[in-house]
Amino acid sequence: MADYKDILFQLSASFINLSLDQFNPAIAAALGTMGQFVDADRAYVFWHDLEAGTTSNTHEWCGPGISPQIDCLQSVPLDSVPDWVQPHSQGQVINVPDVGAMPESPLRDLLASQEIRSLISLPMIGKNGYQGFVGFDSVRQHRFYSEEEVRLLGLFANLLVSVEERRQAEQAIADSEERLRLALEAANQGMFDLDLMSDKVIVSPEYARMLGHEPDSFQETRSAWLSRVHPDDQVMVLGVLEDYLHGRTTGIRVEYRQRTITGEWKWVLCLARIKQWSADGRPVRLLGTQTDITELREASEQIHRLAFFDSVTELPNRSLMLDRLQRNLARIGRLRQRAGLMVLGLDHFKDFNATQGHAAGDRLLCDLAQRLLGCVGPTDTVARLGGDEFVILIDVLGAEADSFSGMEAVALRILEALREPFALQGPSADEPRHRVHHVDASLGVVVYQDQALSAEELLKNAETAMYAAKAAGGNVLR
Repeated sequence: MADYKDILFQLSASFINLSLDQFNPAIAAALGTMGQFVDADRAYVFWHDLEAGTTSNTHEWCGPGISPQIDCLQSVPLDSVPDWVQPHSQGQVINVPDVGAMPESPLRDLLASQEIRSLISLPMIGKNGYQGFVGFDSVRQHRFYSEEEVRLLGLFANLLVSVEERRQAEQAIADSEERLRLALEAANQGMFDLDLMSDKVIVSPEYARMLGHEPDSFQETRSAWLSRVHPDDQVMVLGVLEDYLHGRTTGIRVEYRQRTITGEWKWVLCLARIKQWSADGRPVRLLGTQTDITELREASEQIHRLAFFDSVTELPNRSLMLDRLQRNLARIGRLRQRAGLMVLGLDHFKDFNATQGHAAGDRLLCDLAQRLLGCVGPTDTVARLGGDEFVILIDVLGAEADSFSGMEAVALRILEALREPFALQGPSADEPRHRVHHVDASLGVVVYQDQALSAEELLKNAETAMYAAKAAGGNVLR
């Protein structure tokens, strides 16, 4: 029996450090080794699919001149071989020295059709119960297995169960990793594992590809990562990291721009948490994901522009102007300052559109927008309300006496800027500008210093003043 123990030891060693694609060849080789060792003619493994109620011959070894049976023993209904399943499920070994001496049954007929004279079949029982069996057939001669041989073959069956359970576990891990890889790839997401003690970083292939690098040649470090962060984002990103590492926040969630290998900037969303701490409570490992959100940011910015900016002049629209006006009201009320609002309406713009066309009208509005921006300060706002109407928010004015003169000075600068004729595009885009047009405008002004009126009410008052200026003949200030 010492030889049995030696062969089992050798077989056990052969299953160490196997990769997933090596398990099946190793099991087939082990069947051949054990089949030859016990002088069998055929050795095989059946694994059950209990959900489907079937069993299949998954591995087989045949000696010289012995016909294989594996192809015709797939998805066999378990209820068709109750004489096999029932004793095995109770942990019993089926040891048949003489198939011809078996009682008449479909099972005996099946074994006889395969010219089997003797066989032994041992149940494979693992963590999930009865899972299958391993068997050895004798075709050339009868074979009787002693109790000691049965015990040692049972150890071989247990070895195969352990190997299969390990294979299933590793397959489940591989499947999970593949699903995660596909999910990360589909979501433009990569993973990173930062060692805070050495600053070395382990990254997933998707992380490298996101930045345009080949995964096999890409090496990440904390300093290399920081060098790729957009200069305008670095202080903010480092602040988020420091806040988390010092316990001021519960996790890292930050959006920033990162440079790819081609030099372009990609927006990424970084989510991360500490996954390992040292014995003295210091953070050791930071695990997280990095998601490419460039398209999402661009779409969001496009939606923002459509919602808050005029499509012709690219100035803020009415909604954004009212928001800024409301914020301005809150600030000047708190600081006891004054601010001013001015509505400008072009005189006779409908006639211009009718004679020159809407394309020329849009060009005129764009040129006018640039002139208005040149008449105000960097903290002031110029917006288009729609049609030929614009609004100018002067963020802060001087004392009461100076505030009205300040608004008047802005209005006079605007009227002066409009006296310069507008050069309009010729009939085609390739022709130089040769047509000129003079523009007159009416302006309505309000000055405010508290929140007595809402933003909508202030804007309405300025519009009313502008319409009064138009009624007075236009090209004046009210």
